[in-house]
Amino acid sequence: MSAETVANMFIDYGDFYVYKDTDYSCFFEFFYIDGNQVPDKTPESFIKVVMENKKLRVVYGCTHQNAPRFTAHNRIDDL
Repeated sequence: MSAETVANMFIDYGDFYVYKDTDYSCFFEFFYIDGNQVPDKTPESFIKVVMENKKLRVVYGCTHQNAPRFTAHNRIDDL
């Protein structure tokens, strides 16, 4: 899917940027969450609402603080 197609699937939830991660994944950076869709406007509640929506295929949902981390190397630590 294109980024535009994916973005259109989430447009009712608020205002965000969508970023391509890999050929098969992307992530969203919300700067406004619509209170009509997610009453308390928290990222955790947004993820819960989206994962309950059968029309949307969410493989993995988490907030930035809980996202998986990847370290290419530890060479900087050795300096």
